[in-house]
Amino acid sequence: MNSADHQISFVVQGPLVLNDELTKRALLSIRREFPAAELILSTWKGQPHEGMSYDKLVLSDDPGAIIDANGELINFNRQLISTQAGLREASREYAVKFRADFLLGDGRFCSLPLQPCSGYFESKIRMTNLFVQNPLKMPFLFHLSDLVHFGRRVDLQNFWSIPTLSREQAVNLNAASEFKKWTYAGGSIQRMRAEQALPLGFLKTQGIDLPMSHPNQFDRSRYELFEKFLLENFEITEWQQSGVIFPARMMDSFLETVMTSQDLAKITANASDSAARFKKADLRRRYLFVFNR
Repeated sequence: MNSADHQISFVVQGPLVLNDELTKRALLSIRREFPAAELILSTWKGQPHEGMSYDKLVLSDDPGAIIDANGELINFNRQLISTQAGLREASREYAVKFRADFLLGDGRFCSLPLQPCSGYFESKIRMTNLFVQNPLKMPFLFHLSDLVHFGRRVDLQNFWSIPTLSREQAVNLNAASEFKKWTYAGGSIQRMRAEQALPLGFLKTQGIDLPMSHPNQFDRSRYELFEKFLLENFEITEWQQSGVIFPARMMDSFLETVMTSQDLAKITANASDSAARFKKADLRRRYLFVFNR
């Protein structure tokens, strides 16, 4: 038994994956590593959950996806609602936000203690670097991982307690007129990526409003704020060493642009050099625009 068992609530959220009994195996993988933990399954009404192992079942109405003009599905509200609903039922000191299509290989990701926080939370929130984008490699700011989180329950509840997005907030309805030269949006007309929506939404609840017209919204002050927000509030662990088993489809792209532990160490050791890093990231953005990479 893991020593932190009785202190942790696991929130397994999202649509249930019945192929190969993946969600059933996800729940059992948590039971194996943390048998005394509180296990909460948070999904949609009508999802077939019979025969699955959990302590609490939370069923919410599915808000549906936002669809942009390219037909791309934006599922951020779905993730937000199922995560919020599950975290509301959590009763332990610590909590894990976990997806219904992941497996837990071992308990490393949920090991204690957590690092002290000098920002908005009682302790830093732990996440894997899949997909925390390094703006020196891919010029998206506030692009943090929303896949799996571990932290104090009150901190996760605080971080995830933001309003849902309207279509106007998620999609740039005037993309042709608002997208500027040197903008690299990755072929999307979204105002922000789902991974940006959570941290930007949280900062707005703290009185810091950073409106986006495209995911590549970029200037020196935002860059410096991003680095400060990242370093003060989050603990990043390499996804390969996390013990979390991610779906194979997530291994297809963007792995070369995530923030590695070495990248993070360089930023931490040279925090005052943020302006120089911004210049390099801005050149990278222009390169991506010119060559449409």
